[in-house]
Amino acid sequence: MRKLLSLSLVLMLVMSAFTVSVAEEPTVLTIYTRGSSTNIGTGVFAEAEKRLNVKLEYTYFDDDSFAAMLAGGDLGDIILSGEDIPSMLASGLALDVNPYIDEHMPNLKIGAADAAMNVCRELMSPDGGLYLIPTVVGLHLPIVGGLDPRVYRGYVVRWDYYKELGCPEINNDDDYIAVLQQMLENHPTNEDGTPNLLYGCRSGAFNMGAYRAAFKGDVALNPWGNYQYNSNIYTNEVYDGYLDVEHSGYWNNMVFLNKIYRLGLLDEDCFTMTSDEYRAKLSAGRYMGVMDANDALYQAHVEEDPNTDITYMVVPSKNMVNYANINLILGNMPYNYMMISKNSKNIEAACSFINLMYDLDFMRFAYSGEQGVDWDYDEDGVPHMTETAIQEIARQDPKWANGEGNGGHGIRVNNLFGYNPAVLHTDGYPLMLTMQRETAIAAQQPRMLEICKAYNVEYYADAYAAVEKDFRNDMGDTIASLINTPLDDRRILEACQDVLEAGLAPMIMSESDEEFAANQAEILAEIEALGEAEVFERYKVEFDRVKDIMIPQQIAAQHANGLELYPGLE
Repeated sequence: MRKLLSLSLVLMLVMSAFTVSVAEEPTVLTIYTRGSSTNIGTGVFAEAEKRLNVKLEYTYFDDDSFAAMLAGGDLGDIILSGEDIPSMLASGLALDVNPYIDEHMPNLKIGAADAAMNVCRELMSPDGGLYLIPTVVGLHLPIVGGLDPRVYRGYVVRWDYYKELGCPEINNDDDYIAVLQQMLENHPTNEDGTPNLLYGCRSGAFNMGAYRAAFKGDVALNPWGNYQYNSNIYTNEVYDGYLDVEHSGYWNNMVFLNKIYRLGLLDEDCFTMTSDEYRAKLSAGRYMGVMDANDALYQAHVEEDPNTDITYMVVPSKNMVNYANINLILGNMPYNYMMISKNSKNIEAACSFINLMYDLDFMRFAYSGEQGVDWDYDEDGVPHMTETAIQEIARQDPKWANGEGNGGHGIRVNNLFGYNPAVLHTDGYPLMLTMQRETAIAAQQPRMLEICKAYNVEYYADAYAAVEKDFRNDMGDTIASLINTPLDDRRILEACQDVLEAGLAPMIMSESDEEFAANQAEILAEIEALGEAEVFERYKVEFDRVKDIMIPQQIAAQHANGLELYPGLE
């Protein structure tokens, strides 16, 4: 009898162990996305797997295979997309998560998340369903800072050469070209004897036109609208960037690049070179100025010399708009959003994962690291980064840098994180604690201190905040993401884009004012003949309709953020 009892106990223990083992087996969640990301699946996401008892499996698709996957309906559990929103909704592939929110996604009912979800229900769903879930909602890039070491957009110079000139003011394109010319005269060749170049940009109508000019204060457009339909960042008035030459990033930048060409200083490879070829020139520092503050040159030198001043930096200028103080009510829509596949076999686990991405405690962990190690509360209950973490950030420790295999802390993952880093935790402080001014000052990198020394400020962003406006009024890309442009109109706009692409070389390489004007008139006539003006009239009606719905929400949100709005919105 005793032997039978012992055997029974052994069997019970074995079965119990087996049951625990089975219960602890993680659920495999498949996440499909277009493109790639080096910091997904490590660090922060390893912690997510642990907390939820899931195994995340990512599959990256190129554009063609992603489109084929959507067309066939062969989806994973979670899809990270930037597809046209009306088309995605019409596909019927997305699950309405409303029935799962109370039990599995309660964080979607809190604060900025709740506001974002309500907008999605109101403007994206005739039946009130919640099919597409925005990411990184709320305040982004307040002027106090964050981990990003540079202002990216404006008049960008090779800093070490610019500093040699005494940091002259640059307040218009002619100033900019003159300064770049002086830098090139002082440094006509690279260290290896290779000729240097005046200005660099990537190819295409967005990079060679629209992007750089949009951040000039006298143009002031949100360049991420639909096609060339960009809106003023102060008033959200939308312009026809094809035919309205004055209010067009494309046409403004054609004038700029043509001036460089007629000086005989244009890098004519800009029309054809690959991204890798462009990056190689950046890494070698061959350009005196570039379209944005690319990191390649800095990365080529910082490992050898952490205090290097060989980098591309934006010049503080009265004629620039700083991409800061942005309130993203719908996050990065339409470029990034999540949805759960209607055919998912792991709906509850997928809901729990998205819920975690909107958990304020988890987002604090993602942006600021582990409590007690990277940050903690002081005796007054105020959270602060630890001295060790501040030193790690200043020296760009991999734990805080965006690279393969890193811990991921402090990195905004656009297509997965629920909140932007400046969103407030329930303790009243930002999720990313480096946005506290004293911490931001202490964690500045040497290249940020270069700006401080040159402009006699305590924190590098102060040099920009003193002379420029920012994007606090802007709602342009959010409004654009909610507009359903009819297919026939999209075909016309795509044909217009082709006209602009084909017009890059003739416009930029015009030999005189007369030739420039003639080429411009020919392009404008071709666009008019396509019927673009009528498309814009229809688009503007829809843009203004959505704007009237969104602007009051923007005003309320920015007041809640403590930001005074510029005249033109209220």
